[in-house]
Amino acid sequence: MQFVNGGGAVGEADYRVSTDGGKTWGAVQTASWGGTITVDGTAGHEQVLRFTASGAADGFAENDLFTVNAFAPGVYGGNGEDLSVATGRGSRMVYNVTGEEAFTDRGRGGVDLFAVLESLKTALEQGDREGVIDQVGRLTAAQDSIRQYVAESGARRSSLDITRANYQVLDDKVAGLMSATEDVDLERLIVEFKMKETALQASYAMSVQIGKMSILEYLR
Repeated sequence: MQFVNGGGAVGEADYRVSTDGGKTWGAVQTASWGGTITVDGTAGHEQVLRFTASGAADGFAENDLFTVNAFAPGVYGGNGEDLSVATGRGSRMVYNVTGEEAFTDRGRGGVDLFAVLESLKTALEQGDREGVIDQVGRLTAAQDSIRQYVAESGARRSSLDITRANYQVLDDKVAGLMSATEDVDLERLIVEFKMKETALQASYAMSVQIGKMSILEYLR
């Protein structure tokens, strides 16, 4: 959380919240005196801050930062950031499957695996047979989803391997062209050039002589 717009006293200072380490920021809000500020989290596991003024001089300065590192049972603590690699000019390829996608329902996944495990634990402790059956079914769905992500990761790996092989072939061709250009025998080329230059000059001289010939000179 970062205080902005010059900071200010508790109850008046404006702030904004980032849930991705400061890469992006939410809308500017005003911190209420004695109230709570929800930073992040799912229902029942919210991460909050509470500020209380203890004196007239209490307040926040511009860009004051507060960081919350919270861990809650049954709540995924990672993020949904993609990892990518350059595969060409202006082209990048995402090569990972995020934990958010694989283990929660916040990304593309349809099952929050951590929530299911927590619910299954509760059902087992309470002897809730129907609850156990329901959560086992959701675990099966999560397993199918993870298998899909494993296959997707394999396909991405294969695509990157092909791209790397293509670049290696291109690198070898460029190296061959450079070698053919740089490793040439300059002395031999100079001798050949001089010989061709001499032959060309001789041809020019003959052409000039032929141009000067008249019919009388030819008959003589």
